Amino acid sequence: MGYISREDQKIAETLSHFVMYLNDKISKYENIDAIEKSTKFMRSIKMARTYTGKVKDMLIEDAAKEQKENIKQLVTETKLSLDYTRVAKKKKMKMKKEDNITVVDTDDFYDIIDNTVKSNCLGCENNEKEIDECTLRQQLLKYDIPVIHRDPEHSKCPYKVLPDMVQSE
Repeated sequence: MGYISREDQKIAETLSHFVMYLNDKISKYENIDAIEKSTKFMRSIKMARTYTGKVKDMLIEDAAKEQKENIKQLVTETKLSLDYTRVAKKKKMKMKKEDNITVVDTDDFYDIIDNTVKSNCLGCENNEKEIDECTLRQQLLKYDIPVIHRDPEHSKCPYKVLPDMVQSE
């Protein structure tokens, strides 16, 4: 038994987090009927999880028992996150100062979207051409707003709210 470098330890920690992330996504895809993924996609994401785990295992195979335990402990105590680069943070601050940009809390933004979609798209009867020209649909897609349903049987528009989708509040 030996020791691995701090750099390899950091990589092993990151890969461990990624394996956990993939496990979570695979579980959601398998257990939530609304999320349908192709067999090929599921096979590929499971393969990504397997190979990521194998690379992590190869990195730490020469590590001392204490180092392996430290990695495991650190992974349970930390969370992997994406962060903006310095350039992106600077750009974001500049955007906040612009007149045509309004900063809104994400939760508030999604509540506004939810209410807008419910009031504008409930029982929508637009034909395909009208759906293609719908400015609300175009804006929702432009800003990558999560779709309501992926079932093409319902409509060409993934934001169309069907009466059975509205829950009484």
